[in-house]
Amino acid sequence: MKISDAVARVRSVLDLVSSSPTHELEAAELRTRISDLAGARAAIEAMELEAAERLRSLGAGQAEIADEFVSSGGRSAREAGRIETRAGLCAELPALHNALAVGAISGGHIDAVARGLRNVGAESKDSFIERVDDLVAEASVLSVDDFSSHVRGVVKLLQHDAGLSQLDRQRRATELRTWTDDDGMILLRGRFDPERGIALLGRLNRQIEAMFHAGIDVSPAPGIQRNDHLRALALLDLVCGNGSGSAANGHPQDGFTTSRAEILVVIDWDTLRNGVSATSTVRGGYGLELPVETVRRMACDARIIPVVMNGAGEVLDVGRAKRLASPAQRKALYAMHSTCAITECQVKIEHCVPHHIDYWESGGSTDLSNLVPLCSRHHHAAHEGGWKLKLEVGHKLTVEKPAAIQRC
Repeated sequence: MKISDAVARVRSVLDLVSSSPTHELEAAELRTRISDLAGARAAIEAMELEAAERLRSLGAGQAEIADEFVSSGGRSAREAGRIETRAGLCAELPALHNALAVGAISGGHIDAVARGLRNVGAESKDSFIERVDDLVAEASVLSVDDFSSHVRGVVKLLQHDAGLSQLDRQRRATELRTWTDDDGMILLRGRFDPERGIALLGRLNRQIEAMFHAGIDVSPAPGIQRNDHLRALALLDLVCGNGSGSAANGHPQDGFTTSRAEILVVIDWDTLRNGVSATSTVRGGYGLELPVETVRRMACDARIIPVVMNGAGEVLDVGRAKRLASPAQRKALYAMHSTCAITECQVKIEHCVPHHIDYWESGGSTDLSNLVPLCSRHHHAAHEGGWKLKLEVGHKLTVEKPAAIQRC
């Protein structure tokens, strides 16, 4: 591994910036500066991978490595997970790490190789790995987007059925992800196999056509394309409405009657007894903060599930289950936690699963006193990473980690 090259490259760029400040450069010089910065960034990424590999040699698991880059490196959970994945791949394919260290490729190119390796299938994995030197050479002259497209082409060439058709692979790769952005908007990102994806697009297009013939007028916000706005409204109508285009008219109570909303209202005891105050707690789903007035309007056609908490913030009377957490217990955990129970983790509660502090297999009960919500990364840490979790009085979680890693 040529980490010395990476260090030298970063030092060189720092010297250039110091001797020729960016604000003094002309257009042609700026192009060179941007290229130099890209090389330095690749060099730093290579050093991050070396740090991740060193953590692995000290006994850290995947979750611990990613967590170090969150707590010590200031990275998001998504970025930290990507670093850990890159480190694992570069340990298997050192040519990628060496190319990154000298600035020939970027971390984005390595991510493209990782996706290709994940998608090519076990039967073609060896053939894909044999091409790594060629892939590095191609990555060095292609942008990340162009290289990603090239890798997809390589995967397509290498794939062969081996009892599993291409359509079956695509069906298994179908997914829909959801998250909430900084503006409080819910985002969806999906991948669908061609057969069902075409059917979905066909229904959306027919719904848009029906909305058009019904004379429905829409006024998207500045920067939002009219067709994109219509497609979103058509999806809402298909999933939640009666196909009347009521979502476009701004009257969800007319079009959403076939799928009533379920609102889990998290409310403190004082508010329940004495009414709304400056310290009242009202929390909706998916990490959204809902004004009380909005909740009242939605409640006109919603099934409200109250979860009452005592003065210590503990949920009162929501029931139990024998093996898996019951719906009532899941709602209780939602009311008690807005994110993963690990203190520094910001993964939303909607993306967590109930975890038994004392394992069910070892005799642990499925009581609230033995359950906490954990994100996927920390769930793996609790089971495979050697983390020891304990619930104190007041549902306070303490974590004991392996000696090699001492930070959450």
